[in-house]
Amino acid sequence: MARRCASGMASLYSSIGDRMMVRIQSEFEQEVCRMYERLFSKLPKGAATLTIRPSIDPAGGIDVLVVPTNPRSAPINTHILGETAYMRIGQSSLSEILIGPKATTAEATDTIRQMSEAVIDGRFSEDLWFDRGRVVKAIGTMKLSGRKGRLRYQKLFNPLTSKAKQHFDYAPYAT
Repeated sequence: MARRCASGMASLYSSIGDRMMVRIQSEFEQEVCRMYERLFSKLPKGAATLTIRPSIDPAGGIDVLVVPTNPRSAPINTHILGETAYMRIGQSSLSEILIGPKATTAEATDTIRQMSEAVIDGRFSEDLWFDRGRVVKAIGTMKLSGRKGRLRYQKLFNPLTSKAKQHFDYAPYAT
């Protein structure tokens, strides 16, 4: 359903997952939501849940959550704000996808699609380092179109304390 917001820009309202009405204002938000709906429709029934909801971020935006029913599979959380998408995959692997001089809306959406498909197909693993039960470093690895992609995350931590490393090989959503 299309509506006009105060600025005159057309907004799309979407109801998916938990039937929450979400105001989608940008072309990028709209394209990413449609891409996730297409990906979700290809999964076997009950393999995962898709939720698109307004973000709790005070700056606004929307959150797209793909939560697999298999506990050995990696969840995908995509936060879209303006022309930027922030992805959290697995437990702590992070990525930022921007629209700008180097990437169009279609290219950025395709990058998100490729990364999401790799996770859904079980082509994603993660190495996590813990300090006192908290993740202080993460390196996610995924196989994308014949090449490896890496996602890195690191917090400030005390270099003198020992870190426990754990490796996770995530399973596909559908077996």
